[in-house]
Amino acid sequence: MVKYGPSLVFLGGNAGLILLSWPLLSWVNARYPLLLKPWCVLGSCPLFFYGAHLALFATLSRLIGATRASLGAARVVWLAGLIVLWPLCRLYGRFKRVTPLTSLWRFL
Repeated sequence: MVKYGPSLVFLGGNAGLILLSWPLLSWVNARYPLLLKPWCVLGSCPLFFYGAHLALFATLSRLIGATRASLGAARVVWLAGLIVLWPLCRLYGRFKRVTPLTSLWRFL
């Protein structure tokens, strides 16, 4: 699969994985709704999450030194970053819900 074009095989493979995972995620959400709650929060404001995670991890990589970190340390920093981003996205999601539908804040 070649990502850049994007090739038809890449698009079809990703669409297939999404369609195959949909019933599994629906089943998990029906039985254990709190398990997927953090991902729903992060997914409710994707552009805000994208910008915030770029800024956060760029700052952390400069502080830690990306070339000196092991894979295990990178995983710990990644999880810590998600823990930091979750309440930020939750706050932004609340703010986004109270803004008017025509507000530009809704795009983030």
